[in-house]
Amino acid sequence: GDDGRGADGRGSDPLATDPDERLDPLATDPDEPPGRTALRRVLFAYVAHNRGLGYCQALNYVGGMLLILTDLREELAFFLLIHLTER
Repeated sequence: GDDGRGADGRGSDPLATDPDERLDPLATDPDEPPGRTALRRVLFAYVAHNRGLGYCQALNYVGGMLLILTDLREELAFFLLIHLTER
């Protein structure tokens, strides 16, 4: 029967209330471009750092540009994002 999970065994609904059925936002997908994986990690780190602000839609553009400018160095892009948004 269908247990509601995708073909990879992970939950199919990222908003599910059961934690076991949510997708892992930091899981690495081998088919995903490295830049997208890096961007996800930088943005999740920023949200964890600045819980008061949370996520703003434009952060993906800024974070992506910072990753391009830093040759995908996630830590440097993260600290530059903090500098740009909090100063």
